[in-house]
Amino acid sequence: MEVDQKPKWKALSLLPPRAAWMLDNKLYRILTGSGYKDTELVEWSGVHEGQEVLELGPAAGYFTPALSKKVGENGKIYSIDVQAEMIAKLQDKVERLGLKNVSPLVAGGETLPLADDSVDSICAFYVLEEVVDLESVVSEFHRVLRPGGNVTVTQVAYDFKQYQKDAMRHIFPTGGFELLEESDGRWTYKARWRRTSTN
Repeated sequence: MEVDQKPKWKALSLLPPRAAWMLDNKLYRILTGSGYKDTELVEWSGVHEGQEVLELGPAAGYFTPALSKKVGENGKIYSIDVQAEMIAKLQDKVERLGLKNVSPLVAGGETLPLADDSVDSICAFYVLEEVVDLESVVSEFHRVLRPGGNVTVTQVAYDFKQYQKDAMRHIFPTGGFELLEESDGRWTYKARWRRTSTN
């Protein structure tokens, strides 16, 4: 009998909305190793002015203002989170800061409410460990991303286990992506993937 050698993916639990305050707390980010300034990861992602960007799992929107500023008034940010309470918190921030190019939406990564080939970049900052069906999410990434577009993934290093990295390194290429850059640091794991195929 053949043994299935495909790396397995296993998700962690969702961050509850009552804990959303931690994501904007600088001390918490330093202690957990997710202490990147919002602008540093946005720069690393390669997002630029005028792009349409999917931000998956924004929670209360720690990175959203920096993404909004980066794409400018001619760009658009679709901030999509599966938790309605998180999106309500994000909506409050969007209105408070006057981020007119941000659209907060409630949906899961497995069924994105976006048209085919509709975004230039995807930012999944500190969220993929909460995804249950990564293969379906990567398939949706491929569907909504324009050919040549990038997906940026970041994770807290100690939360992102080796088996998850192995599974991701298998699922993304199988789903029509090539690895552009990967950094497996002490505190933060980062990777950028490019959509290559049209299947």
